[in-house]
Amino acid sequence: IETRLRTPVSIAAPSVASASGVQLRLPDAWFIALSQSGESPDLIAATRAAREAGAVTIGLVNKPQSPLGGGVDVCLPLHAGDEFSVAATKSVLAAMALGARLVAQCARDDRLHAALDRLPA
Repeated sequence: IETRLRTPVSIAAPSVASASGVQLRLPDAWFIALSQSGESPDLIAATRAAREAGAVTIGLVNKPQSPLGGGVDVCLPLHAGDEFSVAATKSVLAAMALGARLVAQCARDDRLHAALDRLPA
């Protein structure tokens, strides 16, 4: 995101909102939540807090019908299928590819699109 869109990125710990109750100020920000299950209470609370703070919330979620998938402004399903391990390998790889696709689209980067099109389905 930073190198293609020249937009700074920061990682926010979900517990900032859920455990400490600190209200962030996020006008004009994107809050991108990545989740296999879409059911983590901390991530759902952080996403809700980001939305209330003015961010556009985007969920890259393997289960779009989950609470997280239903609680974001834009839900981008991962379509990774069921996960049978704790590591959620398929969801992680799908999230990375979908995130790169989102950057390619926002940057109108045809070379990145072409490279992503060569990934296995």
